[in-house]
Amino acid sequence: MPGSELAFHRTVDLRYVGQSFTVNVPIPAAIPDPPAIGTSFHLAYEATFGHAAPAEPVELVNLRLAASLPGPRVSIRVPAQGRAMPRGARSVFFAGQHLSCQVYERAGLAPGVELSGPLVVQEPGSSTIVWPTDRLRVDPLGNLRVEVGEK
Repeated sequence: MPGSELAFHRTVDLRYVGQSFTVNVPIPAAIPDPPAIGTSFHLAYEATFGHAAPAEPVELVNLRLAASLPGPRVSIRVPAQGRAMPRGARSVFFAGQHLSCQVYERAGLAPGVELSGPLVVQEPGSSTIVWPTDRLRVDPLGNLRVEVGEK
């Protein structure tokens, strides 16, 4: 039957009345069980924030439904290994002082590259600032990982 592999994933965003932050809770059944969802919310809230208030009223903020079908695996193209070369330098203000920072192009940072701050990584739409005591590492998928040092 067409669509028999279609899977539905139902969740709700809930919060205590008057709060800004929501917690996303799965709804495992096609017909929701409100008391079970409430219990899941309190447990998830406690796991996230370290406390819960089961006696407080809860409000539903969003209903979410996602549908998925199995498909072919997608391969992620990872940039080739290489050595990062700075494209120049820039003066950056850190905690009361100007420091000269090497500037790197994001596209030129291949997996395995490790750099110590201070430095700037620039790309269209954003810049990543690595403080003097921080360390930047490019992981195997090309993500920037910053290890924050002592300030």
